[in-house]
Amino acid sequence: MEHYGAEGEALENHHRCLSAYPLKIAQDGRILQGYLPLTPVQATTHYQVYVVLSDAGV
Repeated sequence: MEHYGAEGEALENHHRCLSAYPLKIAQDGRILQGYLPLTPVQATTHYQVYVVLSDAGV
């Protein structure tokens, strides 16, 4: 979980993560790697929960 003090910070991080960790999904629907927000992110968001999945070490 992340906390952001100012409005807009969570949205900035959300966009940064979308670019840095694009979501990759297998043909069978499994998530292989990438950024997946678990809570909605808006300009007024101050708390955010997300996961970043990696296939490293598999």
